[in-house]
Amino acid sequence: MFGHPGTGTTLCLDYFLVRRLAQGFPTFFYDGGLWFFDTNGAMAVDPGDFQIDTYPTSEVWGLINSGTQIPPTLVESSFFLVFAGRPPNIQYNYVDAHHPGSRFHFFQPLSQTELLQANRVQIHEASDEAIIQFYREYGPSAYDCYSSLRSPYR
Repeated sequence: MFGHPGTGTTLCLDYFLVRRLAQGFPTFFYDGGLWFFDTNGAMAVDPGDFQIDTYPTSEVWGLINSGTQIPPTLVESSFFLVFAGRPPNIQYNYVDAHHPGSRFHFFQPLSQTELLQANRVQIHEASDEAIIQFYREYGPSAYDCYSSLRSPYR
C-alpha cells in the first residue's frame, strides 16, 4: 500500500500490528529496526544476521515501512508482506520478483470524517473543532494535522 505523506499508510501498519498482537499471531515489524512479535513478547532482530528458517512461516506477516532500506532476507521470505510508503520508496520490481502477483493499493487522502475518527486513537487527542479548521485551511494530511495540533505553539 502506498500514498503520499499523511494519507495513513504508517497508521495502517500500526493498526495491523496491534490487531495481530491481540490475536497472538507472529509478526515482523520493520521501520529502520527489525522486531519480531509473538506470544512470548517482542524481540529485536539484527537485520544483518536474520536467519529466516528460525521462524515459522505459515502464519508470519512482515509489516514494513518502506521509507527505509528493507532487509533482502525479509523481502525474499515466504511471509505475507505488507509494505507501506510513498510511491517512489516502494521497490515494485524487487517485491514482484520475489512475490509474483503482488497487489498494490494507493491510499487516497483522508476525508474530514476519517480525520475525526482517527483522532480518537491519537496519544494527544485534539478537539473536533480544531481538526475541522485544520482540514479547511491545510487539507487532508493526517500526519500534518495531528502533529500540528499537538504542538504547544498552535
